[in-house]
Amino acid sequence: MPYDSERHHRQSTRWRGYDYSQPGAYFVTICAEGRASLLGRVVDGRMELNDLGRVVWRVWEELPERFSTIMPDAFVVMPNHVHGVVILGARDPATAAVNEQDRACPVPTGDAHVAAPTLGAVIGAFKSLTGIACNGLLGRSGQPFWQERFYDHVVRNDAALDRVRAYIENNPARWETDAENPGAGMVGNRS
Repeated sequence: MPYDSERHHRQSTRWRGYDYSQPGAYFVTICAEGRASLLGRVVDGRMELNDLGRVVWRVWEELPERFSTIMPDAFVVMPNHVHGVVILGARDPATAAVNEQDRACPVPTGDAHVAAPTLGAVIGAFKSLTGIACNGLLGRSGQPFWQERFYDHVVRNDAALDRVRAYIENNPARWETDAENPGAGMVGNRS
């Protein structure tokens, strides 16, 4: 099928003109390709990770080894997507120590900041590392594991960060009615 610019044009979800390397907290959602439920299942409002889900969790936790100035925050693996908070500029690259002031108030202040990767670079690495590892476990290669794009939201203050963390923490309990759940509303659904 030839490329159709009208059909294939995608609106960017990025905040126009915003510097996505600024220190701060960013809420992200990444969906599995085709929203396939590959990462585990929700049982009685709790997420049970399978081997793929455990790989995804481990890579998230190990992101600071790749990017010394970031800190992964709240995170949940769902059957077909993940939600997480990434704090950019939260560590001093010289010591790799968490800056408690950045953690308590993750909103950019306009002060000079430690050079940090962009949010896109962090998420790109996460998707690449998990995609390769998970496709290997599935015995396949060259197939997308994640959807091409991801959703992001710049967290603007501590109250918003608290709301995002609560949303992430409570996500498995809401799975039965979640729009991301392909079986939402089905009685007895445990996928």
